[in-house]
Amino acid sequence: ELDVSADGKRILFATVHTDMALAELELGPSQPPHALRVLDVDPARWLWAPEYSPDGKQLAFFTALKGVDAEGIGIANSDGSGAVELAHDQWQQIFPRWTADGRKLVYFSVRSRSDEIRAVPVAGGSPRTLVRQAIAYYPVPGRDGRILFLGAARIHGRVGPLRFEVLDPHTGMTRILGAAPPTTQQVVWSPRQNRIAYLTTAARDDDPQAGVWVSDFRSPPRQVFRGWVVAIAAGHGNHLYVLAGAPDLTTVLWKMGWNGRGLTRVTGRIPPTWADNFLDFDVGGYFDVAPGGKQVVFEVQPGLAENIGMLTRMPAGKR
Repeated sequence: ELDVSADGKRILFATVHTDMALAELELGPSQPPHALRVLDVDPARWLWAPEYSPDGKQLAFFTALKGVDAEGIGIANSDGSGAVELAHDQWQQIFPRWTADGRKLVYFSVRSRSDEIRAVPVAGGSPRTLVRQAIAYYPVPGRDGRILFLGAARIHGRVGPLRFEVLDPHTGMTRILGAAPPTTQQVVWSPRQNRIAYLTTAARDDDPQAGVWVSDFRSPPRQVFRGWVVAIAAGHGNHLYVLAGAPDLTTVLWKMGWNGRGLTRVTGRIPPTWADNFLDFDVGGYFDVAPGGKQVVFEVQPGLAENIGMLTRMPAGKR
């Protein structure tokens, strides 16, 4: 964002500094503000999309060194200690998710037009490519090893309509479950893998289609939550968790059954995160609830600053 003066001697521009970290919040009655704890995973890196391991003892996330290198996959203990990078190369490695046995992470790799679904052992080792040339956002491993993802086909070099797909990593074959709305942003699998939930963003003000939908692909999808939804997570006790944005740019964390019943507001406040220059923003960001249902981990911005600067063209001989 910049502007040039009429005489061409000055340039006015905006500068932004931001940090992205992970934080944990205890979920309980009347938790005080100081209950939020920023995890000291690696202050030099940006951290995104955390998820607890099946036993709740570790976290998976993707990370980049202050935005100057490609994203890599990392894990740490649930308190933020013992961070280890498992996968890092010239590809962008994003949205890692644990397999049910806790032994591997499945994630999406992106490089130009060559997209892949990969898996890497948590104990260390080389990543394995499960599917090549796959548009596969938000891969979600199920209990039986199959992987749900938001996919699409390439049509004449462009990304076609979104669809829900399932990958069998043993055969490398994928199956299309059905079409996905063009505003779909995230998808999760129910514990029994007989339903999926997905969130759709608003295509216009007060869009009645925006919110959370549940589908078993045998009957029409059902909207179980309407409104501005930032992220969703399948959590403890067969609950579906919804992080919703409010008009005052705060967040509300809700939980409910997969049938949409029992909607309950969860205590605790997740602060908003903002993108560059406040022109676009996510309130809350990606999150996950611990297996015991007592903690939530999420993205947080420890620092955000924006300034206005000016460059002046100096006369010859005075530069």
